[in-house]
Amino acid sequence: MTVHGNRLYLGDGSYFPSTHFLHAGSGSAREQLYSHLYLSPDISDSDRSSIKQGLLDKGHNTIYIYTFNENDYKDKSSGQTYHITPYKDALWGGDFDDNKLADWHQKMQALLDAGLRPVLWLFPDDSPTIKNADTAELKRYINKMVQEFDDLPIMYVLALEADEYWSSSRINELGEYLGSLTVRPVGLHQLNGKADLMRGSWVDFGAYQYGFDKTWQDIYTDTLDKRDYIGAKPLIGAEYDLDDDFGSQQRGLAAAFAWTAGVGNGAPVSLDEFMAALPDDMVPSRSGDTLCLQSGDVVATADMNTLDYSKCEGCDNPCTAYG
Repeated sequence: MTVHGNRLYLGDGSYFPSTHFLHAGSGSAREQLYSHLYLSPDISDSDRSSIKQGLLDKGHNTIYIYTFNENDYKDKSSGQTYHITPYKDALWGGDFDDNKLADWHQKMQALLDAGLRPVLWLFPDDSPTIKNADTAELKRYINKMVQEFDDLPIMYVLALEADEYWSSSRINELGEYLGSLTVRPVGLHQLNGKADLMRGSWVDFGAYQYGFDKTWQDIYTDTLDKRDYIGAKPLIGAEYDLDDDFGSQQRGLAAAFAWTAGVGNGAPVSLDEFMAALPDDMVPSRSGDTLCLQSGDVVATADMNTLDYSKCEGCDNPCTAYG
């Protein structure tokens, strides 16, 4: 996994990650399962199968996974938590559980074999333990995760909503440390509408949170703005929808045609293959409800009312105004 300009590459070919981490499947423990919980011992193997198959059935090629969790996704009605920890005898700190980590590695390899590429999110929100943790232990944990999983063709996100619980100086210190340990792409996720820390030199890609209840037009315009803001690096449209329906696919398609490097909360089936096959220097434009991308004589178009998208060579571009 590498970064080339504002795109992600897998080997010699471009890679457009597509997933829906907030709507991955359903299981016995709860109505809705979230892919971040894939490694939790508090869900069953059948739940894990539901998450995996749910993403594959929706045509996705990527899965977001936590390697630690305290209270994120806590079931409000039952109080059930879905802890994830690499440690042996405690939620946080002490000896690492090497048998558990070997099992995690096997699970990730199985996901890769099935066609889902893991993105490892090292720190969650809603976890007071890591908010107040000693920096040395945070780094020891980061180092262990890289040691265990860096042989896999994966990517990392330092933290979900990192600026909710850490200062910018701590985020940058931990992010720089993570980046020093791996050649895999390292990303950052912030609170709604925030992208300032994504401009840091250690951040290889931004995993952007738009917020919810946005129109596809909002997503399109915000993507263009944030792409320019973070500079010459990939921006993944990571978080914009809780549902898996026409609207989520519409918003994912709008983000893609604003030339994001990937999407995280839904997209039309096979959009990942379509986007990966486009040239690197596509320029977005829009005409009403038609979105366009163009590079030389290659033109891609998307009808936002039908979610139909296509590519042609040597044809006229129906869009006339950038943005």
